[in-house]
Amino acid sequence: MKRTYFKKTKKLFTGLNEEKASGLSFSVAIVAQYVFTLLFLIAARLCGGLKEGYESKDWFLYFSYFIPQAAFAVTAFTYFSRTETNVKAVAKKPRAIYFCIAITLQLGLLSLSSVNGLFLKWLERFGYTPASPAVPSMSGAKIIPALLFIAVLPACLEELFFRGIVFHGMKKFGNVAAVLASAGLFALYHQSPAQTIYQFICGACFALIALRSGSILPTVVSHFVNNALILILEACGVSGFSIETMIILGVLFAIWAIYLIFFDKNVDGAVPEKREEMQTTETAKPKADAKGFVLCALTGIVLCAMNWIAALLA
Repeated sequence: MKRTYFKKTKKLFTGLNEEKASGLSFSVAIVAQYVFTLLFLIAARLCGGLKEGYESKDWFLYFSYFIPQAAFAVTAFTYFSRTETNVKAVAKKPRAIYFCIAITLQLGLLSLSSVNGLFLKWLERFGYTPASPAVPSMSGAKIIPALLFIAVLPACLEELFFRGIVFHGMKKFGNVAAVLASAGLFALYHQSPAQTIYQFICGACFALIALRSGSILPTVVSHFVNNALILILEACGVSGFSIETMIILGVLFAIWAIYLIFFDKNVDGAVPEKREEMQTTETAKPKADAKGFVLCALTGIVLCAMNWIAALLA
């Protein structure tokens, strides 16, 4: 019988295998962002809010940060309500050590700013001029709503979506392929040439922690630490670190990265003595439907890639 990659279903995600469902979720979330943005702009126009300089107003910036998270929330709710995967399966209680690893590894990632700087210099050879992302005012108590919209919500919803749905649905590809491919989608989603390398490495680290711990909870903490620390440093006017600090952070990153890759053999939080039993079970699973995932995710990938290129050429 001829194999098909798209089935006629009455409900979104229903009747699809895990790879297709997770791939489709990526496309749905990206399209939803465009739809929500369009509706927001129409509503703002009708209310007379799109006056000169509206792009720099706090209310507009807060909405611009909230809309992607709303799209992730709606997509995740639909996905978990119509598939066999549930939130508890991806957000179960992990071992406490993984929270420590997630936090210290994220702090260590700050040492990679020089690597990102080299990538920026390479892009500048083609005429690219990086622009700092616009953030709402963070003076005084205004830092609190900024942390909520830029640190708390993305940490919870992006991790639920990218690690709880996308990465979770790619696990049959193999650990290395799933980590790298999900990191690539995470970097592409941000559609920022200037942040591509850093976001890719962050995405790979988040996926690796989720793989070893079997839970997205440590990565939620790690993601929050990353975003919150960047905001707080900017609010305090700190633009860089001393060489000594960078070395310490680099050592922290190297230690935990090496540990997670070469020494921690846990998969989905399973202790080493259960690995053989897990592998025996996994061999009985059907082959990964990589083609189905790509076809279902293709719409989202193309839209993000077009925006990435547009940002590069702008």
